[in-house]
Amino acid sequence: MRLDRRDFIRLGAAGILLGPGCGPGKSETPPPTSVNPPTGSTVSPPPGPKQLEVEFKGLYLIEHQAGTKSATIHLLDGQKLNIPMPHIAQMSAFKSTIDETQTQKPDPNHVIPAGNDEIWMWDLQGKAVTIVDATGGTPDLNVDETSSEDPLETPTSKAGWASLARVPDLKVAFAATGLISNPSSYYVTTIDLSHGHFGAEVPGDKNTDIGPNAVWKFEDPRNGGTKLFQRALTDRVLYTLSTQTKSRTITVDNVQIVFKPDVHAPVTISNVPPNIPCGKPCKPDMDDFHFYRALVVNSKIDPTITLAKFTEPPQGNAGSNYCPGGRI
Repeated sequence: MRLDRRDFIRLGAAGILLGPGCGPGKSETPPPTSVNPPTGSTVSPPPGPKQLEVEFKGLYLIEHQAGTKSATIHLLDGQKLNIPMPHIAQMSAFKSTIDETQTQKPDPNHVIPAGNDEIWMWDLQGKAVTIVDATGGTPDLNVDETSSEDPLETPTSKAGWASLARVPDLKVAFAATGLISNPSSYYVTTIDLSHGHFGAEVPGDKNTDIGPNAVWKFEDPRNGGTKLFQRALTDRVLYTLSTQTKSRTITVDNVQIVFKPDVHAPVTISNVPPNIPCGKPCKPDMDDFHFYRALVVNSKIDPTITLAKFTEPPQGNAGSNYCPGGRI
């Protein structure tokens, strides 16, 4: 099993052993230090632009009004939503991208060896998270709201996947009018984005992951099952901010994580449960999506969600890291 830095950080420390995923049942996640990179794996700097790349994955809600230059991402509390599987909110980054003179190293339980590098991790449950230069000043966030490939069931390019149309819209899925009056009671933490670039991301590798291989059909069970939409959906979104000649800082409560200038700095903010293997044959579902209905008002439907098309990936533990979020 060969992992580059991006793969390792995307899976997360616990994900190397357990893999994040969505599904019924209960399990426990071991502390981060119980996991090390597999024998023979390599973790090396990926090529990429000089920018901070924050990938969000798991149980999240995006608030964004079309045409505006800002967005907010809420990590959701699975327990309060009554989702059976426990979700763990964490942020992880590579030590080599961090300015150690301005950043305190986490405790040993949150440091994972990664070849000649290390993964540093921070717990996010109930903590204030801020990305410096993502707030303040006149908002000018560039958002990939749509793409020319939105009418396609499955995008054919990275640009097609970048459209937020690949994240289910709660207003459409539930025929709702908006969020409840106090949605923050369901939030683990909230992160505002006002500068840089934000959009969806390709949901993994077609050879190993469910996302690129699945097309989901949402139907209104009333009146014989009117189709709401049918398309491939992503489970991850990406926020980027240039590091050209500038250091960037993410704060977790009073802890500052300062990233070096002129580096390619991949960061993962994940809110995922332990793995529930999809099995052979793989029969993925989106059962957990129904729990998002607790966040909206005037919902007229609880959609029927079925797997319209699926080609089982030829490699890997398909489904172990696929769980689309939502937007409104």
